Amino acid sequence: MYKWVRLKEWDGKLYWTARHLQEDSDKSFNLINVACGDGTKAGVFIKSVNKKSKIRFCPLNVDEYLVNLALENIKKEKLKNVKDYVPYVIDSFEVLDG
Repeated sequence: MYKWVRLKEWDGKLYWTARHLQEDSDKSFNLINVACGDGTKAGVFIKSVNKKSKIRFCPLNVDEYLVNLALENIKKEKLKNVKDYVPYVIDSFEVLDG
């Protein structure tokens, strides 16, 4: 039985990812949270994957305040499958093109 995550902004791809990460119980991966906001959506996603997964949480935003807020909120959750944190503050989202 799969647990589905319903986040309106990310409908199709997030459903598939959460489902398959539950199947592969010991997968390690980087969760790059582009335009991270306060980290709430990433927290919901992290809770949906198998607890044996090892996750490096990488919040990315042009606003340093939001990157720090996302880190703080994810750390507050004390999610045992988050093993590392690598924050990114970028000058512009244009650097992500191409």
